[in-house]
Amino acid sequence: MAIETFIDLEDSSDEESIKTSAVSVKHDVELEATSDEESVKAVVSSNSIDLTEDDNNDVEFLRIASPTSLTDDRIVIGSQIESVVSKLGIHLQPGMCVEIVSGEDAGDFLLVTEIRSGKGKHPILVRGFLARRTRRINNMLAKRMNELCLIEKKEIHHVGWEPVDKSLVAVPLDRIGPQRQFILTHEDFPVHSFRETPSFYNGDCTDKEIYDNGVLVCRWRHVVYTDASCVSTKLEVKEEALIRISPGDCIAGFTSQRSGHDARESHRGTPNDEADKQGHSDQESIITPTALPSCVKRKKLDSSSGHCPKRSRTGADSFSGGSYTSNNETDIEHYTYGDICAGAGGTASGAAQAGLTMKFLLDHWQVACDTLQSNFGPSSVYKAKILNTDIFSFCIGPGSEDYRVDILHISFPCQTHSPAHTTKGKNDSANTACGYSVGPILEKCSPRVVTLEQTSGIITHREGWHFRALIHQLTVAGYSVRWQIINMAEYGGPQARKRLIIIASAPGETLPRFPFPTHGKARRLKPFTTIQDCLSLAPLNDDNDMLQFTAKPLSRAYNANTALSQAITCDGGAGDKHPSGGRSFNLRELALLQTFPPEHKFAGRTKTTIRKLIGNAVPCCFATTLFASIAKALRLADGGRDVVVVD
Repeated sequence: MAIETFIDLEDSSDEESIKTSAVSVKHDVELEATSDEESVKAVVSSNSIDLTEDDNNDVEFLRIASPTSLTDDRIVIGSQIESVVSKLGIHLQPGMCVEIVSGEDAGDFLLVTEIRSGKGKHPILVRGFLARRTRRINNMLAKRMNELCLIEKKEIHHVGWEPVDKSLVAVPLDRIGPQRQFILTHEDFPVHSFRETPSFYNGDCTDKEIYDNGVLVCRWRHVVYTDASCVSTKLEVKEEALIRISPGDCIAGFTSQRSGHDARESHRGTPNDEADKQGHSDQESIITPTALPSCVKRKKLDSSSGHCPKRSRTGADSFSGGSYTSNNETDIEHYTYGDICAGAGGTASGAAQAGLTMKFLLDHWQVACDTLQSNFGPSSVYKAKILNTDIFSFCIGPGSEDYRVDILHISFPCQTHSPAHTTKGKNDSANTACGYSVGPILEKCSPRVVTLEQTSGIITHREGWHFRALIHQLTVAGYSVRWQIINMAEYGGPQARKRLIIIASAPGETLPRFPFPTHGKARRLKPFTTIQDCLSLAPLNDDNDMLQFTAKPLSRAYNANTALSQAITCDGGAGDKHPSGGRSFNLRELALLQTFPPEHKFAGRTKTTIRKLIGNAVPCCFATTLFASIAKALRLADGGRDVVVVD
């Protein structure tokens, strides 16, 4: 029996038809979490290791930012012009949407903000924001005719500072084509599109006529963050995001003003009758043109007052099962947490330390489930439900169990995407197929925020197809998403472990940012964690199983007050050498180097099994910082000011 997942990249009316193959996930295949960790080497000197240096394996995953045809940094901008007539006879003015018909950005659209005089070959320049058809966003958005995505570029000059917006572009007047009707909206497809017009249903327009003249609808922003602090003249992409247009967004005179409660409460399963009690109206949104012909404003009217009242969050709104009370200005709430492919519980430990309430942890490996049971099961203080099952069985299981959570983490098996994976394994196909189950998982758990962890190799493996398919599944479900390669050493890990981290938020929810690094060379940061920092936490009385180590040929001892030279892997890795020089790290020491709590228990009796559990884990220190940051973002979104998370 198999579950088939299809990625529908276009609707039947689109200008380009792309088919993707179905992926079958066999639920009777055991998805063991085998070794996938790449050995990430830091720059090693005699007594120190630079944990901020990019390793050779990581450089290929950081693409160079591609500039648009003309940007402010490449041309001279002159005085402002109120309006101008294009070669097509169109009186251009700010607030219009026009098509770019030639140059590097041909086929894109410009939301005009101003017109300026130029010099030389380009005497008149039209400035504004770019919008691109979703079919040209690298297969990460659904390919639907006349659906657009705003293109934004931001430069990061210093960690902790707000990025500098570099989204404005300048296009020569002779490259400007016809004016187009443009709608900026946060509402779901196909609302406001040509598909809702009578001419479309009557068959009065051909696909080409719709493509060339039909209304354009923008629901997304593609934001590219570049690192402007690097020495190189070429800006490297540090982070990317695909974000749903939110209510109240105002870009180049195009404003979305409809209330944002609908998408959020609909996703979280608020009953219709309760929404009615809160003053929500089922009335359709009203489209009101502004003074500019290509602008629209949206507002949702309450039948009585003419506005959408602010909705207060109550205990009934939360499906977390935790308590929610309000005491003056202080709200106390438990945000619930679920974990898919939880392994030994690295991210779960971080979530617990961040104050989240454990709801369920899932893995298909019995030893991993035994480990989870010992640390987070019903007999522990966390009382989480431990699921020993595969993803297929979980997704099609009985609907009586409630697995909806506020925050969900997924660590799909990633060894097939790792540069270190050079020999085909028996579970490769099944492990790869797991990555195509995002849709059913989201439908089952309805998380407000979902995080995913993967090897950075997935960005380039198979030309990045699996990575883009992962992002595509999130955006098709309506989730905003951002991703970045994270150096775990910058969050308290003793090793330069680089991993791809993805954060996605449900429709209507604010997309949390990545937390700022906590460790580094800057004076305001904590110093990098050393081997000694970790080993000093070893418990005095430990299980004998955790004291196992491997004897090594006697070699020169090294300073433990430095960082780990190489990442911990499932077999210990090349860096598995104790500072004494005569042995490997024992199992407890390896766990501490992965920042597991000293009291964390591991099932299994052999060194191989426990090393595998430890090596596959996400460092707990990063998970703690990540989930604490996400919980803070949720509290702010829920209207909390002095909000306290209690255990």
